[in-house]
Amino acid sequence: MRRLFIALEPDEATRALAAEIAATLRQGIGARARLGFTSAERIHVTLVFLGAVEEARLDELNAIVEDVARAHAPFAVEVGGVGAFPRSDRARVLWLGFGSGSDPLRALVRDLETRLREAGHVFGNRAWTGHVTLARCHSPHGVDASAELARCPDRRIDSPVAELVVMESVRESGRARYVALERARLARSREDLGP
Repeated sequence: MRRLFIALEPDEATRALAAEIAATLRQGIGARARLGFTSAERIHVTLVFLGAVEEARLDELNAIVEDVARAHAPFAVEVGGVGAFPRSDRARVLWLGFGSGSDPLRALVRDLETRLREAGHVFGNRAWTGHVTLARCHSPHGVDASAELARCPDRRIDSPVAELVVMESVRESGRARYVALERARLARSREDLGP
């Protein structure tokens, strides 16, 4: 079994903004909470988390992702704003917003979820929220990050969405390392989209 998810790899401008905000959070929260910050090379946007997938289904999964990518044209989304799951005063995950108001991104995720479920893949039904994970709190009660989130820079940038990536999460020395297994370019031309 392989632990898999479908993701986007953000561009350098998004990575730089994520690093800037993470630095603000690290300085503000500091040692009062056990936070694990996401390293620059691990930054990604999860579209669908599949979990354990049998090796024999990998080719089928790659074909689905390729088909979905061919059906969508590249687009850009707005990156910016910060938040926390489940909420800012009990934060377990601190995040940077990624395309939350983007109709093309929601359509891409919906298409992926539909095609994967039709093929028999099972995953959660939680509503998808576009985000880049900046840090995770290792305390079971989370941390009150309200003040630090309010102090974060409120810059907005555009980020291109042009490629889907099938990623594997591999545990090494107690940490997850993400390995890109397959890449599929969004390939539908804008002319195909109509008026």
